[in-house]
Amino acid sequence: MNLSIESIKELFSSKNKVRSDGMVMDKKLANAYNATRQSSLHSSFCFAPSTNMYFSQNGDVKVCCHNTEFTIGTYPKQSIQEIWTSPKAEELRKYMRQYDLAHGCSICEFDMKLGSFEEVRAKHFDEFSRHTKYPVMMEFLLSNTCNLECVMCKGEYSSLIRKNREKLPPLQNPYDRTFVKQLEEFIPHLTEARFSGSGEAFSIDINYEIWDMFIRLNPTCKIMVQTNGTILTERVKNMLHRGNFQIGVSVDSLVKETYEGIRVNANFDKVMENVKWFSDYCKTKNSYFMLALCVIRQNWRELPAFIRYCNELGAAAVLHKVWHPKQFAIDNLPATQLQDIYRYLDSAEIASGTPLERQNKRHYEYFVSVVKSWMEQPTSAVTNNSEVDALAATDLLSYLEASYKTYLDDEYGTEEEKTIALSQFMNKFEQFLALFPDDQTREMVSRHACKVSTGVMAEAFKKYPVEYLFAEAGNLLKA
Repeated sequence: MNLSIESIKELFSSKNKVRSDGMVMDKKLANAYNATRQSSLHSSFCFAPSTNMYFSQNGDVKVCCHNTEFTIGTYPKQSIQEIWTSPKAEELRKYMRQYDLAHGCSICEFDMKLGSFEEVRAKHFDEFSRHTKYPVMMEFLLSNTCNLECVMCKGEYSSLIRKNREKLPPLQNPYDRTFVKQLEEFIPHLTEARFSGSGEAFSIDINYEIWDMFIRLNPTCKIMVQTNGTILTERVKNMLHRGNFQIGVSVDSLVKETYEGIRVNANFDKVMENVKWFSDYCKTKNSYFMLALCVIRQNWRELPAFIRYCNELGAAAVLHKVWHPKQFAIDNLPATQLQDIYRYLDSAEIASGTPLERQNKRHYEYFVSVVKSWMEQPTSAVTNNSEVDALAATDLLSYLEASYKTYLDDEYGTEEEKTIALSQFMNKFEQFLALFPDDQTREMVSRHACKVSTGVMAEAFKKYPVEYLFAEAGNLLKA
């Protein structure tokens, strides 16, 4: 079934209600999605709650790395078995049977709205056979121990950022010997395990204990490790040669200066040397090898070259959308800049001769389509009109200040830095308002400003003097 993007968005516009057939999602949309899946899988939108457990740093257990909102249990308050059979786990399974994405599944909902059914993350879990008593996949984010301070990361995922940038005490780690012991019951039933998303996998000691258990109890299980590529010791090499490992390396630029500006503390030359070793290792083991790039303002021009490099190296390419921090994300750029990015990326020639090249080209074209969707309906689109329209004139500046404070909470820096940034923005906005001739005009301008994306406002007021903003006020407030 072919649906236009506009018709798909319209199908999402209604409120989530369970229909007589037990489903929430519009039937046309569900059918279009299911047309890309085997009929035996149509009983649920996603089987992650029936196949996977995702252990986060603080002990909260999720079912998917893309849904960090819905928690099915917490270790050590509950055992692994209690979490797997918990009422919360069954609740999320029910939502998936109802095709209800309103419970933390915003990333899959984004791709559904885009009509990119082949890219919907939920489909990954279609590949796993489901086990009623045990999960068949586990994801381990057991520590934020990391040797890098990447600009788009935060202390939740990097111990050095938490210490140096955020000035916070170390995270308390709940994973103990009892946790490792409980895993013994589960490991024989797993077909895949992932160690990624938090910290540097090869610098976390408990990972080595768990890998030893896999090699002993379930040597054929696929072990996926996502690494920053900086650590390649004899301990690492010995472990990799013993187990059934798949490797992914996060490489956010192929230009030394850009790479080292993004991945603070890393040595570009050493990492690229290690990338070659990991690539050769995976070829020798006939194992999956992947390179990932977080697309941000510093590196988006490198995407075509990155795809070509992956093709040459025999690596699957993964392009990650970055939503935070706002000053590095590209989705919140003004529409004119997104148009430039889209035109540049869309004009690139990407090879498609081999199966790997076709796969990488498909992922590249998907990302280009995402940029196009941001361009056509940018983050700067006017929102919350009714909420703003209901505000009294005396409340408009407080509303704008609260919005900007929320925006700054997504940025990285100390509380003192956020306080200074908030004060600077509000002072400049009040200077901007003072240039208008009367209270009525100032109210109109303030009300309109409250409806504009905070990211767009922030960038404009950071970049331009108030006199320029005043002269361009009409265009600015419609951005």
